[in-house]
Amino acid sequence: MEEIKEEYKEVKGKYDVIIIGAGLVGAVIARWLSKYELDILLIDKEPDVGTGTSKANTAIVHAGYDSPFGTLRGKLVVKGNRMFYPMCEELDVPYKMCGTYVVALTDEDMKTLERLMENGRKKGVPGLEIISGEEMRHREPLINPEVKGALYAPTGGISDPFALTVAAAENAVMNGVKLMLKSKALDCVSSSIFAPVSSAFSAAATVRAKGSLIPPVGA
Repeated sequence: MEEIKEEYKEVKGKYDVIIIGAGLVGAVIARWLSKYELDILLIDKEPDVGTGTSKANTAIVHAGYDSPFGTLRGKLVVKGNRMFYPMCEELDVPYKMCGTYVVALTDEDMKTLERLMENGRKKGVPGLEIISGEEMRHREPLINPEVKGALYAPTGGISDPFALTVAAAENAVMNGVKLMLKSKALDCVSSSIFAPVSSAFSAAATVRAKGSLIPPVGA
């Protein structure tokens, strides 16, 4: 184990899991883990949950046809799509499984649609189909009239990511998760001990769900 800094030697709390970052990913992880008999701490440096990317994004629920086949991301996007809508139902969060389109304007674009459909089918994305430009114009009359075709994914959709973050965090707290806001994780001195501000906490496992634009803990 690395040498623990003097100011962190007094461990203020011990948990089974510490989750750093209370955005959508962190809140949902906390909710799922709260189904088990675990002591969990969810921490964020902001005064509320979901104040980063979770509150300002496209809100698209991806079907999973574009992520590379055979990768962890490729597997998780497809599995996550199946889990997403039932979770919204459980938490009473609005959503629409309205389907999504990838539009082709050139012959080269049409080849890309073929590759995306093949990739999606290999991963088990249901209902993928390529429709003609005429059909696309019929479905969406305001589309670019030059459209040659489109890839339709019926399991794609939209939701309210901020509402889902709040609902997941609230449900996690109701299930016993401790939520600590306005507490920036300053350092992680070993795999099991980290320090937010002036307190130190230990855990058997830590989950870093801070978002791609946030510097690493201790950097």
